[in-house]
Amino acid sequence: MNLKLFHCTSKEYYDTILGYGKLFSEKKARKLKLITQSSTGEIDRQYNRDRYVFLSHLPQNYGDVVMRFSDEVLNLPECYVATAGDFLNFCDTPESIKYFNDSIIPGRKFKSYINTLLKKLPNPDWFWGKKTGLKKFLSNALIENMMGKPDNLRLYWSLFPEIMVKDELSLDYLINVIIK
Repeated sequence: MNLKLFHCTSKEYYDTILGYGKLFSEKKARKLKLITQSSTGEIDRQYNRDRYVFLSHLPQNYGDVVMRFSDEVLNLPECYVATAGDFLNFCDTPESIKYFNDSIIPGRKFKSYINTLLKKLPNPDWFWGKKTGLKKFLSNALIENMMGKPDNLRLYWSLFPEIMVKDELSLDYLINVIIK
């Protein structure tokens, strides 16, 4: 399986990234005084996730620059994947925080995780960005979650894993760039 990994940014930050030859985590970029504002949320800072550069398996809908990286990034010792995606933003119990923390795996295990996940999904194409039937699935999953059955909502969040590389990511892994 050959995955595409993406990082989106602004044209302004892209020029800075090129100058340094690497992407920095929010924490490191602030320390170097490269940024004053960031899209990283308070919850990420609270859980020290601001120490990571974030990538995704699908391009996100922000920024004018889409950077595509080799999936060799997954083999870096400092690469992890939060397979529960943004679920942390909705954790309100110790059990849900434990679930999120337990969802973090080494990057090198991500491809085998995907193979297992695709077998669990009602429509494996959802993982690759197709939306057919996803809205109905999410609606039902939200209702089930309110009734104390979180499994399908957790399955939904697994469609949006966060690939995380600690501190910085070299542009040596960059394959191509699209500037809008």
